[in-house]
Amino acid sequence: MSRIAKIPVTIAKGVTVAITEADVTVKGPVGEVKMHILPLVKVTEENGHLHFEQLDESRDANMNVGTMRARQRYGQGLLGRFRKAPHARGRRLPCSGSGR
Repeated sequence: MSRIAKIPVTIAKGVTVAITEADVTVKGPVGEVKMHILPLVKVTEENGHLHFEQLDESRDANMNVGTMRARQRYGQGLLGRFRKAPHARGRRLPCSGSGR
């Protein structure tokens, strides 16, 4: 199994997940993301975490399960789970010289 797929995705507070046969829908305070479940991948929700399993031991299944898990993590980020660090807001980098 993909090393990435072994790590479950934590579902944040205020985010709901609906899993159907073909899609995973994640709804949060900022919006909604719907993703198609790739072939050879099984997605389950347990105790506030999403788990990803490959259905067989083929190379394609390994690639699909890692990709699906990474895409789901990205979808969580779209819903406001990740925020810019407070110390980095409004910060400008010093620039000196003419750039030649």
